[in-house]
Amino acid sequence: MADQQSPETTKSADAQGQDPAVAPWREIWQVPTLGISVAALIIGLAVTAMHRPTPDYEGLLDGAERRIEARRYVEALDVLNDKLGSLVGRSSFTPEYRRRFHTLRARALAFGQAELAVRQEVNDRNIVSEYREAERQGATLTPQDMLFLGQAYLGMGQIEPALTRADAMPPTERPKRHELYRMAISQSDVETPGGRDQIIEYVKRFVVDPTLGINDRAWAELQRARVLAATGDYTGVADRLLRSYPQWAQAAPERRAALSIELGAAQLELGDLEAARESLELGEQLADSQSTERGQAIVLLGRLDELAGNPMEARDRYQRVLRELGWAKAAQAARLGLAEVYAADGETDLALDLFQAAISELQTGGPGGGVNADVLENALLMQHRVQAAAGHAQDALRYARLAEQVSNGERSAALVLALADAHAAVSDQLIERAGGPEGGDADRLLLDAATRDEVRTHLRSAGGYYALHADRVTLDEAAFERSTWLSAVCFDRAGDLDLAEQKLTTFVTAISESPMRAEARYRLGRIYQARSRHSAAEEAFRSLIDDANNPDTGKGVGPFALKAYVPLAETLLADADPGNDREAMSLLERVLGGGLVGPTSEEYRTALVQLGTLHYRGGAYMQAIERLREALARYEGERLEQVIRFKLADSFRLEGERIGTALTQAMPGSERRELQRMREERLRSAIEQFELARDGLERIRDLSAAEREALRNAYFFLGACAYDLEDYELAVKHYAAAHAKYSNDPAALVPLIQIVSARLQQGELALARAANERAQRLYQSFPDEVWNSSELPLTREDWQRWFQASERLATAGG
Repeated sequence: MADQQSPETTKSADAQGQDPAVAPWREIWQVPTLGISVAALIIGLAVTAMHRPTPDYEGLLDGAERRIEARRYVEALDVLNDKLGSLVGRSSFTPEYRRRFHTLRARALAFGQAELAVRQEVNDRNIVSEYREAERQGATLTPQDMLFLGQAYLGMGQIEPALTRADAMPPTERPKRHELYRMAISQSDVETPGGRDQIIEYVKRFVVDPTLGINDRAWAELQRARVLAATGDYTGVADRLLRSYPQWAQAAPERRAALSIELGAAQLELGDLEAARESLELGEQLADSQSTERGQAIVLLGRLDELAGNPMEARDRYQRVLRELGWAKAAQAARLGLAEVYAADGETDLALDLFQAAISELQTGGPGGGVNADVLENALLMQHRVQAAAGHAQDALRYARLAEQVSNGERSAALVLALADAHAAVSDQLIERAGGPEGGDADRLLLDAATRDEVRTHLRSAGGYYALHADRVTLDEAAFERSTWLSAVCFDRAGDLDLAEQKLTTFVTAISESPMRAEARYRLGRIYQARSRHSAAEEAFRSLIDDANNPDTGKGVGPFALKAYVPLAETLLADADPGNDREAMSLLERVLGGGLVGPTSEEYRTALVQLGTLHYRGGAYMQAIERLREALARYEGERLEQVIRFKLADSFRLEGERIGTALTQAMPGSERRELQRMREERLRSAIEQFELARDGLERIRDLSAAEREALRNAYFFLGACAYDLEDYELAVKHYAAAHAKYSNDPAALVPLIQIVSARLQQGELALARAANERAQRLYQSFPDEVWNSSELPLTREDWQRWFQASERLATAGG
């Protein structure tokens, strides 16, 4: 077969066995020089002109040859390049000289490269070029030259030309043929397309040689077994090695060790544990104490111990490999095995440290002991699944994050899904520990600010990873549907409404047959509602209710149609059209009527709050009290409890005011006394509820706008209720507390002017004047436009009261 040349990847080759003490080659021709030096390594025509009229070609060539024999390869190249290079073109430089010249240059490079045990493609390419030129000049290569040429071809990745040279070796030089075949087989990659068949073919061509010794035949059998194992054919490995055992039973111990270990590994994969232990123990016994094979055997025996339920024995074996053979490739597998033992024993921190060390070793030293990026990622994802199944969400996330380090940015779909599930599980666990409901939204839970932020962060991360997973699995309809849905839900729960709307819209438009489609429509409506897009929200909720009554479109819609009544009512109440408020009330009363949902449902609870709020805003305070009391009992311990309690308290206060207004009318004495009793009862109930609401809201660290307003007004209205009860000392106490709480807020004017009035009612003119002066200073400290704000809790009656009190102080003596 004709020789071929192509620029392919250089492979490393074995040294030829020279003793480095014989000559100073390692000191003279260092690796950088071998790889970089233009003068010594990259063959080219020298530019040095030689003017001797009668060059001694023979002497110069003999001198270069003697230097090669003395292992002074750089000097040989100097002679060939500098002294002979410019003479090659002369007519007196005969073909015989040219044959010797090119052959010697090839040998100098080949010997030098072999002695350093470092192969570089530029050198291999020049070796091939020089030998081929020598042959074109009529040279007959020696077996050693053919070996060097074959090795150079292999270094360039050109296997067939190398084996052509190997097959051309004379019978007396068969060891050189064997060496080239071993190199070709060893550097072939079973993972490349056709790699398995290629290696098997080379093995077959190798063993056909009748002069092949038993150790080489055993080595060939080992390569064949490894190819089968790499492709998952463990049955083929076990059957072939057992059948061929008589052929390698007398091989050298290191060969028998390697074959026994390969057999044991296959038996382990096949579940034949007793046979696997016997083969592996034989392999460990036969292997050299410092060999990689011994480490491999110990690691596999550790795996057997784990399967047999003896984790301590497995741990001892793995630790022995790391202690005695830490340099060997098997150490990586031992480190992984030890990490898994610690993980199974609940020693999570130790396991994670070892996994981290395995990642670092993989990234710096490359795969080893059967541990590559896929194996390590799969091991970490297995631990993630184990921890997740055990309910250890934080540990599951730690393993998933380590797996992400293995991928170095190239995350598999399985890893992306694991990260999504882990972040979602952590958020749920944080909510559960805070006493919140499963699947709760971050903004609706009674959480401290730090926990709420952490929940949001995990939910956003989960949403992002689910979205990424959906992008990776678009051809898998079920997986795409699940991840798109979970992405939308996580973003929705996190309060990230832009992304939630985007993902829900994708879900509704791209997936028409999903059982979650109705819920997606409902969630979209809730998002429209939260963003005050009243028309879109109304349409979303009405369409669900309408579809539930349509047999053609109602499949799966029913539960979410029932959920849609309350948010539809809320939407109608929130829009700018007061004409539809009556419909909103009707919807809420229908929900509470018992025909749609049960009294324990979320929809029923929400309807209670909304209807109570509607009555509260509409001035029907006794109806509001009835509904809000019932709602308060159903939201006990939840975040919304305190806002409901505030509305209940204010309903009592406003009902007391209404009764006070009624008392200004003429009426029988008995009726007046009953109204006075009711008024006092309402105001004292208001004080009780305002105090509870105030204290509950004070415990919430990160208040919403509605909660802040409720807290502020609770402080102010406590004083107002005490004032209306004519308990002026209690009123001053509450107003003073409100002023202290909001001293830097314009709203602090409210308690100050109320204190003025209360002190006047007590006849405490000096204290009233002092309070009035403070009120004046506060008033003047803010620009005029501040007092025009509708958000201030100052009514016309409050301003009137301050005016009257100020006038009384101005005209009063003392």
